Amino acid sequence: MIKKWIYYILLTPICFEVALLVLGYRKYTPIDYTITSSPSYCLSPDAKLGFALNPGSFEVTMNKGLIYSVTHSSDSLREIPFPHSDSAENKIYFLGCSYTYGMGVNDDENLPALVQKEVPNSVVKNFGVPGFGTIQSYLQLQKMITENDIPTTVILNYANFHDIRNALTPFYRENLKIGFERSNKEVKKIMQSGKIPFVKEQNGHFSIEFCEWNNLYKHWPLRSYLASVNYLQSQYDLRKDNKIQKKKSLSSL
Repeated sequence: MIKKWIYYILLTPICFEVALLVLGYRKYTPIDYTITSSPSYCLSPDAKLGFALNPGSFEVTMNKGLIYSVTHSSDSLREIPFPHSDSAENKIYFLGCSYTYGMGVNDDENLPALVQKEVPNSVVKNFGVPGFGTIQSYLQLQKMITENDIPTTVILNYANFHDIRNALTPFYRENLKIGFERSNKEVKKIMQSGKIPFVKEQNGHFSIEFCEWNNLYKHWPLRSYLASVNYLQSQYDLRKDNKIQKKKSLSSL
C-alpha cells in the first residue's frame, strides 16, 4: 500500500507536466528585449516614486536597434531644448508615463517640447517618466503644492494600463521587476533602494503604500524549467490580480 501511494505521488506531477505540454503550455520564457544607455543607466531609484530620471545626457538603445538621445535636468525632469520667456507666468506641466516622456524620440521631438516651441511665452515642464502610473503623477502634484510650485495648466496622460500600475498587480510586478532587470544588467543593483508606490484597499478603505524593489516579485522554483510550475504560478497571479480593485483605487483616495 505504501509503495502504491509513493508511485501515485511520483507519477501525478509527471502526468500533470506531460498533460500541460500536450495542451500547449510551456515553461516560463520572458520577452527578449533590451534597453541600454551610455555613459550610465538613465534611471535612478527613488524612495517616493519608485524610480526617477538620472540627471545627465544619455544615448539610449532599445532592442539593439532604435537609438535616441535624452537629457535629464538636475531636478529629474526631461529637458526641453526650446527657450521660454524669463517673465513667463503661465506654467504648463505635463505628467504621465513614457508617452509623455517621449520614449524613443530625441529631446526636441516629444510632445511637451513641441508645445514649448509653439508657446514661448509659457513655461512648459515634462514630468513624464517611463513606467509611471497615475499614482506617481498624484504624488508629483502633491509635491508641487507642498513646494508652492503651482502650475497654471496640468495635462495628465492616462492610459488604461495605468490602472494595474496604480494597484501594483502581480502582472505589473512581474513586468516591472523581471522586465527591467532583464532589459539591463545594471538595474538589479541600481534599483535596490527604490520603493514603488501603489494604492492598497482594505475593508473598503484606500491608502498609499510602498513596496521595496527586491520584494516586488519572485519566480517560484523551477518555473523556467517546468510548464506545470509556470502554469500554477500564472493561475495564482491571475487570481490575485482579479481580486484587486483597479479602477476605484486612485479615485477613492
